[in-house]
Amino acid sequence: MNNAKLTEREVQIMKCIWDADHQLALSEILTAVNERFLNDWKPTTASTFLNRLVQKGFLKLNRKVRYYSYEVLITEADYLKAQADEFRKFWGDESVKIFLSALESNAQ
Repeated sequence: MNNAKLTEREVQIMKCIWDADHQLALSEILTAVNERFLNDWKPTTASTFLNRLVQKGFLKLNRKVRYYSYEVLITEADYLKAQADEFRKFWGDESVKIFLSALESNAQ
């Protein structure tokens, strides 16, 4: 799995893409991110983040005549597993138990 770190904004974009049932075009991504996370991004802003995600190896840009779409190269499950591994390595196994306990108590 790619070890690249994602910014909060890049995670927002990836979450919208991961939750979609098809490859998304820039306009679809822009609408999804703006509505879901209450952003007011312009197309150039979204394009900048998407280009970074392509460079980091999370997405692939597909081009069909005048239509561009973004294909997921790293699944949400793989990303979350890598994040969990990083958390465990940094905080230690005992902290994982504390974190999971906190998650459980917050879910109730």
